[in-house]
Amino acid sequence: MAGHPPVVLHQIKHENIVPPAVEEQHPHAVRLPAVPDLRFEQTYIKSIQPFVKVQRKPHGKGEDVDIRWGRVSYVTIRDQVLSPFLQGALWALLSAYLGPAFLGAWEGLKGLSPLHRQEGTGAKALRRWTGLLSGGG
Repeated sequence: MAGHPPVVLHQIKHENIVPPAVEEQHPHAVRLPAVPDLRFEQTYIKSIQPFVKVQRKPHGKGEDVDIRWGRVSYVTIRDQVLSPFLQGALWALLSAYLGPAFLGAWEGLKGLSPLHRQEGTGAKALRRWTGLLSGGG
């Protein structure tokens, strides 16, 4: 074992070959912005970071943590309850209105006769209620 060099996994196999720059490969390439970090934990920690203060005690005797619980609770409720509720409500309203419209347009493009569907009283009441909410009357 003493005679073998250490293994380096990230070493380039052909060091004498230099890859061309991105601009040389595609002179008209569009540079896209960085992909945002959509993981919940990192985003949540960043959003509550201003409301959590940690101060180290002198001589390494621990630390004091000051948490503004009202603000942390607000951020948590906003991110875990209100935002998903509003997103779900938006998806439900869009699918209730745009789903039948897209289906009718698709049937018209294909030259199909419209499907004869029979709605129950619950669906009619829901459409009437969402129409009243959206101001459609």
